[in-house]
Order: sequence, then C-alpha cells, then structure tokens
Amino acid sequence: RARFEDEESMTANRRTRAAALLLLPLLFVVAITSIGRYLHIFAAFDFFAGAGGDGPTTSRYHPSAGEQATPSPAPTKAKRKSKTTALPSKPKSRAVGEGHYDDDDVKSRQLPKLKLAWLMSFPNSGTSYTSKLIRTITNASTATNYGASTRDRYGCSRPIVPEFEGTGPFWQSNTYQYLGGGGGNDGEYLLTKTHCGGYCNGCGPSQYFETAQSFADACSTGKKSTRCRRYSNGTDTSKAKADKEDKRFEIVRYDGTTMVERAVHLIRNPFSNVVSRFHLKAKELDSRRRDKKNDDSQKRHFDCNEDGFRKWCKHIDASFVEEESILTAFSSRKDLLRRIPCHADFVRYLLWHHYAERTQANLMLPTLVLHYEDYFTGFNKTTADLMAFLNIEQMKNEPELFESGKTYRDYFTTTEKRAVKELARSISTNETWGRIERYFSSY
Repeated sequence: RARFEDEESMTANRRTRAAALLLLPLLFVVAITSIGRYLHIFAAFDFFAGAGGDGPTTSRYHPSAGEQATPSPAPTKAKRKSKTTALPSKPKSRAVGEGHYDDDDVKSRQLPKLKLAWLMSFPNSGTSYTSKLIRTITNASTATNYGASTRDRYGCSRPIVPEFEGTGPFWQSNTYQYLGGGGGNDGEYLLTKTHCGGYCNGCGPSQYFETAQSFADACSTGKKSTRCRRYSNGTDTSKAKADKEDKRFEIVRYDGTTMVERAVHLIRNPFSNVVSRFHLKAKELDSRRRDKKNDDSQKRHFDCNEDGFRKWCKHIDASFVEEESILTAFSSRKDLLRRIPCHADFVRYLLWHHYAERTQANLMLPTLVLHYEDYFTGFNKTTADLMAFLNIEQMKNEPELFESGKTYRDYFTTTEKRAVKELARSISTNETWGRIERYFSSY
C-alpha cells in the first residue's frame, strides 16, 4: 500500500510538472506581449530626462511666419534623394470606370515635377483654413494623406497621380485637381495635410506614445476609401463591393523620405487647441448617442461650454489613472498633473510638437513655422511668407480676410496656466520650447 501511494504521488507530481511545462510557453507569450506593449512608451519618454532622447536638435531652416529668418547651416548628412513625378496631362474623354478621371470632375495640367510640402499640424490648429487659403490664392488644389474623407461623387479617393492609387497622397478638392503652375521652372510645392501620429483624443498613453521613427512613418500614412463605386471594368454600381461592406477605408502609406521636400509646421495656442479638441469630441459623442446601435456606455453627453469642458476633463483624467501610474514620467509629476484639467491632452500636444520638430530635422526638411494666431496679427505678411515658401509666384484670387476663432484661455485659471507652463518647460527640448514659448509669456 505504501508503495502504491508513493507511485500515485510520483504520478501526480509528473502530471503537475507536465502541466507546468505546457503553461510555460503561454506565460512567456503573455510576458512578452505585456513588455512589448509598454516598450515604446518608455522609449517615447527618454527625452524627459532633459537629454533629448533622439539626439541633438539640428534643423536646416526654421523661420517663423512673419519674422526675418536666417538659414542655419545644414547638418552633415547624405543628400536626400528627390523623387520627381510628373502630374498627368488632361486625359481624353473616357468611359466612367476606366480610371479615376473624367471630363466632368478633372482639370489637370503638365508640371515639371511633383514636390510635396507637408502641412504638419496637431488637429484643430487651423489646418482646414490654411489649406483653403492656398486653394483660394492659387485657384488650384492642395493634397491630403486622408483620401477617405475627400471622396468624389463615386465615393473614390483621388490620388494626385494615378500611380499613387494605392499609396496616396490624394487631392483635397473636388473642384480642382492640379497645381497652380507657378514657381517658374522649379514649380511650386504641393501643400499636403498630415497629422502624423500620437494625436488620438480621449485615449491612454499606450495609444498616443510614439518613438521618433513611428511618428515619422505616420506622417506619410493615410486612409483611402474602400467605398469606391467605380471599377476598372467600367461598371458603376449603386453599392460598394460585398467584401468591402464592413470597412470604409484602408490604411495606405507612401515614401515620405523621397517625396517630401519641405514642411509647414502649424502651431496653435495650446489652451485654445485643447478646448477645440474637446468640442470636436463632444460632437462626436453626441453623434454616437443618437446612434441606436451603440450601448449606454457610448452615450455620454458634454455641453460645449466651460462647464462641459470641466466635466469632460474630470471624466477623462480619471479614466487612465492606472495606466499612467506605471510610468515615471507621470508618477514623478503627479502633483503637477493634478493641477491641470485634461492633462493628457497637453502631454499629447507637447509630445506631438516635439516629434514634429525631430522629423523635420531628421529628414532635413526646410520648415516654415507658422503660428495660427499670425493670421490675425499679420495676415498679409503671413500669407506672403507662406506663398514664398511654397514657391507660389502669383496670387490669382484675393483671399478672404481671416476671422479669428474663439480663444479659450479663460477656461483655465492662472494657477492652471502656470502649471501647464511648468509641464511644458520641463519636458520640451529647447527647440520645441522656442516654438511655443510665446503662449506662456504672460504667466
């Protein structure tokens, strides 16, 4: 009997060891997944120590709109290869379905080469106004990475040349699909909207922390419509293909390192920027609330006023306490962040502008720093600087005078504004701080 019990015990031990061995691979996968989830987060905050985790900040040309700029010497780096792509001549009349061009919706002309200038902006910084301004001045189009939101009447995204059908960028206007043709033999630069990465609204650190490389990749990434009802076989159907019914867009990407030659870095007052993003989010939540498909957890409502903003901040600041607590960058500034409503959006704002500057430096892009408020304080000078930077020689239409939007600095107390300034100064590189310092000079 004793021997029998020993054998039973040994058998049980073997089973336990076997089970443990089977569980080891699963535990290993879980551990690696958890580590991978936060690895890029820690990398994103390397520069918080003050060393600038991506190396020294050096850029070739960073004038601010409305200011006299002196180009700084270019860093010693291999010359960037420029990809020259001719825009198409106006096509002959063709049947709908033989391509994305027909006589009704296309006006195109031959240009020497295609040169992109990124319009880099944190959302709600005046991107739409700047793009519309250039379209008005030139009587021509601008471009965007986000073709899914600028579709033609067939639901199709319109690539700036047919070869970019699967990558973008895309035309931003339904009326014009060509450049103005100015700029002499060199041609003008095609202003191309991009928000890059790390700008999500109402999300946690794992969703908005980027590395220098992932941010730069996101700058040339966009969306293409999958609801196009015009196909290569010449058919024009009333509905999208069945295999695309569950998806409105697909992610596409082009080679920004060869196609992009300049950048316009658009910056807005952080206090107004954060409140404007709240207004956009509140409207989005109201839209979800009216959608009967959404459950009650998606049916929150926040009024678009100071009281609604405060309620939203209280809600969102409490939503990611646990995720933020494991990060030194947050835990070491816990008392400071408590004094800032919607503190995560200010962190996103600062990170975004840091990585925008890093991308411009790493790609050696001549950059025009344009502050949204400059349209109000010096419209003519700012417009002239923007035209010169994009190599636009002729103003074909007089632009409408800029009407300043609302400012929302009064949503914040002086103590809160000073706390944001302290946060900005502590985590910004000298280059980034130089671009946003004007917004904190009174505090």
